[in-house]
Amino acid sequence: GPLNNLSANLFTTAGLCPASQTAGYGHSFESVFYDGKGHVYDLSAQKFFSAADNESAASLEELELEPGLFLRMVLYNNPEFVGSGDHFARLGNRGHHVQNPAFQEKVGMKLNPGEKLRVYFSNDGMVNDLQCAHHLNLGALEHAVDFEKETGAKVTRANRKIYRIDRYFPHYANAFLVFSGKPVLKNPAFKAAKDGFCYTVRSCYPIVYGTYSAKLDDGTFADIEISTDRGKTFRALEKDADGVVREDYKVRARQSYIIKVKAPIAKVVEFKAATEMQVNPRILTSRLAKGDNELLFKAVSGKQADITLQYRKDAKKISIDGALYNGVIPGYERQTALLDPAKVLELKVNGAGENAKVKSTSGVDAILKDGKLIITPKDGKLPRFDFVEIDDDGAKKELTLIVAKNAQLIPAEKATKLKKAKLVKANDKLIQNVVELSGEYSAMRLPIARIPAGKYTVWALARFNSHLRPNSGPRSLFIKTRNGNWQGIAGVRNTGAEFYKAQYGKPGERAQFKWDYPLKYRYPYLRPTSVHLKGTDKLDFRIQGQNIGVTEVAAVLIMPEQDREFLNQMIKVLCGYNHEPWKISQSNKDLL
Repeated sequence: GPLNNLSANLFTTAGLCPASQTAGYGHSFESVFYDGKGHVYDLSAQKFFSAADNESAASLEELELEPGLFLRMVLYNNPEFVGSGDHFARLGNRGHHVQNPAFQEKVGMKLNPGEKLRVYFSNDGMVNDLQCAHHLNLGALEHAVDFEKETGAKVTRANRKIYRIDRYFPHYANAFLVFSGKPVLKNPAFKAAKDGFCYTVRSCYPIVYGTYSAKLDDGTFADIEISTDRGKTFRALEKDADGVVREDYKVRARQSYIIKVKAPIAKVVEFKAATEMQVNPRILTSRLAKGDNELLFKAVSGKQADITLQYRKDAKKISIDGALYNGVIPGYERQTALLDPAKVLELKVNGAGENAKVKSTSGVDAILKDGKLIITPKDGKLPRFDFVEIDDDGAKKELTLIVAKNAQLIPAEKATKLKKAKLVKANDKLIQNVVELSGEYSAMRLPIARIPAGKYTVWALARFNSHLRPNSGPRSLFIKTRNGNWQGIAGVRNTGAEFYKAQYGKPGERAQFKWDYPLKYRYPYLRPTSVHLKGTDKLDFRIQGQNIGVTEVAAVLIMPEQDREFLNQMIKVLCGYNHEPWKISQSNKDLL
């Protein structure tokens, strides 16, 4: 919820502690690392699970390894709810509180010799999307998949399941903890074991993916096992044909585990490990300001470490006419266009010089000529997403391409039949043309190229009054279906998915970001919506709900109904502020 998102950022910016959102028992928690260990909080409820010391908050690892921390929680006067996730310890007014008698310095990642840590500004879509719950509301259950078998975890309470929830944060970063080299026992990263050696993975952020391999002196690759209970038990991990272990859900949502290589350490000529984490993108921005800065790194041992820093500099603005804005961080505006796979697309570019460079993903060729960006699609799987980047001496523009047949992206400026609504042109405070729908049952119609009757995926680029507090009333955009009923396609009950909680506007104003994360009606699981439509050349929309204020609609995307995995990718791409998977390629992830 909003408080959890805000508190995670406060832990990072004010407390200078590694903190990131993590999935909980049905909604979002934050996990913060300090005093030598992680702590899980639910600040929306102002509660937490007590660790074994009965004072500090337990970590994700402690909660998994010591299920009694859950089971001892009892809802007051209702023993039926033993271990109910809704009832943590609540500190309340207890006065001054000291968590540990022996103070431990707040630290982040500790690196052993040969290990590297890289934090990307971007993310590749790998995020902690696991939740454990005994029930999910209908809006969540529609988008949940039972993933208990894939995780290898054990559910200790009846009627609980581990779900993959298709709910993706709009703004987060990915980081990689990497080792590549010959393992030796004098390196504290490795420990001898009866039938091989162990490498311990420890992170102050939720882990989301891992790749591991051990090449032997005869050219083969050793078997690898994992322990998630601090070495008490191990289970085998499956190697791919190239000898590499690639794991997602067996390591996801954890902060520590042990990798065992089933071979003598002397026979291993090369051990490679890449552990991917979900990181708060404010990890360094809270510590650095424009001008001179000082960062202090402490060494436990050794004399040298290589440190590099990537930053954004002030640059002129580049814009692309005919492309929509969808999810904007100031100075990092994202634009999107629809590309017919049978046609060449030309778009006018403003602000880029003749020496600007253009990069693109493998599905398209792109060049900049005479102020026009010319994009030629290649053959390949459809539908898909491709990306183009224009770089003019540090001034950059990212363009997302939806490559699809029989798809239409209709700008709201084409709307007719406006009722309690008006077209507002782009201006100094508004980055693109929108239709403003004012109040309940305000309506508009969008003309489209005629479609046959059938099921369609519909996604609306819309936003709602940012100054309205969470749960102040449902605010939702509806589409008229084939039988004349109205189906919600975008809405918000809780602004929990807009991760910059301090940016609420005053009445009549908008938040800092030009485009909020669009939500389906039920809190807060977004889906591009599947809608039954009759054969038609128009789409009708209206607003339903009280205390709505003004809703802005910039565009609507309609395409033949898509499968679940493509829709998940659509959410990440179109609703993510910094989702740039092409910048974190599989080769980066494997580092092999």
